Amino acid sequence: MPYARVIVDIAASAIDREFDYAVPKDYPVDAVPGLRVQVPFGPRHIEGFIVALSDTTAVPQEKIRPLGRPLEERPAILPHLMDLALWMRRRYRCLLVEALRLLIPAEMRKGRVRAKQRNQISLAVLPQDARARAEALPARFARQKQLLALLAGGADDAQVRRAMPDAMPVARALEKRGLVRIGSVRALRTPYRALEMGQDAQHVLTAEQQIAAEAIFRGMDAERGAFLLHGVTGSGKTEVYMRAVAHALEAGRSAIVLVPEIALTPQMVQRFRARFGNRAAVLHSGLSQGERFDEWQRIRAGEVSVAVGARSCVFAPFANVGLIVVDEEHETSYRAENAPRYDAVEVAERRCAAEGATLVLGSATPSVARYYRALHGDYTVLHLDHRVEDRPMPQVQVVDMRRELAAHNKSMFSRPLQQAMAETLARGEQMILFLNRRGFATFVSCRKCGEAMTCPNCDVAMTYHSAEKTLKCHYCGAQLPVPDACPACGSKAIRYFGAGTQKVEQQLAALFPEAKLLRMDRDTTARKDAHLHILKRFAAGEAQILLGTQMVAKGLDFPNVTLVGVMAADTTLHYPDYASAERTFQLIAQVAGRAGRDVKAGRVVVQTYAPDEPPIALAARHDYQTFYAREIMQRQAGQFPPFGRFVRFLVVSAQQQRAAGQARALCKEIARVVAHDTHLASQVLLLAWMPAMLSRLEGRFRYQVLLKMLPDARNDALIDAAHACLNDALFDGCSITMEVDAQHMV
Repeated sequence: MPYARVIVDIAASAIDREFDYAVPKDYPVDAVPGLRVQVPFGPRHIEGFIVALSDTTAVPQEKIRPLGRPLEERPAILPHLMDLALWMRRRYRCLLVEALRLLIPAEMRKGRVRAKQRNQISLAVLPQDARARAEALPARFARQKQLLALLAGGADDAQVRRAMPDAMPVARALEKRGLVRIGSVRALRTPYRALEMGQDAQHVLTAEQQIAAEAIFRGMDAERGAFLLHGVTGSGKTEVYMRAVAHALEAGRSAIVLVPEIALTPQMVQRFRARFGNRAAVLHSGLSQGERFDEWQRIRAGEVSVAVGARSCVFAPFANVGLIVVDEEHETSYRAENAPRYDAVEVAERRCAAEGATLVLGSATPSVARYYRALHGDYTVLHLDHRVEDRPMPQVQVVDMRRELAAHNKSMFSRPLQQAMAETLARGEQMILFLNRRGFATFVSCRKCGEAMTCPNCDVAMTYHSAEKTLKCHYCGAQLPVPDACPACGSKAIRYFGAGTQKVEQQLAALFPEAKLLRMDRDTTARKDAHLHILKRFAAGEAQILLGTQMVAKGLDFPNVTLVGVMAADTTLHYPDYASAERTFQLIAQVAGRAGRDVKAGRVVVQTYAPDEPPIALAARHDYQTFYAREIMQRQAGQFPPFGRFVRFLVVSAQQQRAAGQARALCKEIARVVAHDTHLASQVLLLAWMPAMLSRLEGRFRYQVLLKMLPDARNDALIDAAHACLNDALFDGCSITMEVDAQHMV
């Protein structure tokens, strides 16, 4: 008798193992790994995944229960993706069911969404017979005549519905006469219907693009290869991606294209659909439940060959992937924030290696750690050092805001930026202004006693939003009215400090009242497809100014944008993080690259209080190589990645003493285990516990245990030893999560 080994769909470490079920002889479908099934588990029936089959079982026969009904006719998870989930379980020390859940739309679980059906009208007789019967109908049946004429003339269902929105009652009357049929067909919920696709002609490749494309083609033909495409902004990386995708399709294989932000997806989808038509699907968390379900089903059924999307798109269920492209590979948004904390770039690399696919990582500002790996042979570096048609890089002017203040300019706009904006508007051109802070004021404070208005749930200052006239916490979402008096001293001297996008918007309206402005931040893009509508309006020239947070800093391509203003370049510079210099350089270089991407020359004005800091000065010169050389030396001196690795345990509890106590106990337990193994002890560079940088969030206290180790291939044993310390006794009312190769210490 065959037995199915099933992982039940419950995320609990105590049951993170396989359970054996007998497969009935008359099972309605093939019971194979990857099939989702319903199984008896204790007193109830729950969903699960078959992960393996066996002819034997160690479970006594009297305790074996039969496998429940299948939830689909075919396996939802393909064999190579099942292997990927097993790898993720080991790599990220997560539960297997957590990894398996990533491989299917969340809406499939518990049947929350199903395929949508709609009625379809078609002729039940030959077209000539339909015309004859239509002519024979009395004049009072004009609508029936019209419908028969449309169908006889070859109109499809969509054309009929456009011409006759009320066609269904008419069709039912004709169905009774035996002239039409009303059937049921699948109705696809298609994302981005509002996009104007058009036709996208292939451009003539530059010499650099041709060399890069041919190298990628050779890798694809050999079913291997990992490439780092280092191309300056505007050098045509996307065209190289599309040529590589076309090469994969010609070979009968599929392609996945990842972008770091959902905001960037509409532009990328528009380009890929214009080139590849309905063969391109979209997959990301910003879609509606129905859209995500339908797009996933199209991919799984083999109806499409290309999937474009954000981080989760790396799990697109293609049976024969030939290419995975990761655009802007340096972006931290490719790292999941919740368990399992996977790195989509790392998953893409693993998937390509396992499935004989080619990996292409693209960026104008590659991550320091990956560029180091590329220089040491893990990737083949391909260079695009010039913009398309040898267009010049934008001229960058760094403005010292200390001098502006000394010259009595207290505005948030420097004099050079104000002049550049006025000139740009006078020429009828567009600009992008970047400020990585939303809201109106960064914080609200009492000028008498210095008390800042902080979130009652988190140890952070609340941000003032002028539109709603409320204080908001950007971490937990708490909202409070602005107090009339200081809650600490009773003073009426409540003042607003700092600036967010709302305040910049207000001052721009006063400075340039005739200019039309669009703001793009988390507040204005909360609704579905809001990104798309803002970008469409800007592309159509309905506004001259696009103001936004880091959503506008990368990937966008507007030919009429000739000016970029960076409002506060040093926002991320002094962040307590080893990668703060890297992120500052990347952000400035990326947003500067939005200017002058077509025939018109571009200009960038960077405002900062630290103009001589290397990340800012080198980004202004578009000098990645010097920045990399300097940064890699500092990383090596401090043994930071790629010369060291971090494992972070985050301990969270509603009680501060309990969280601190558990962090201390976990740190001592790891130290005890490591001390008993000379080799493990030699790998440790740092082991310490401390409050997290954000020490309280959503009313819960947060402590962390940091384990810093050498980047030795054998240190997986050290990670396993640390992970093994997470036993039940340590939890005691706390939640403890582990993140391998942590990138943020917030």
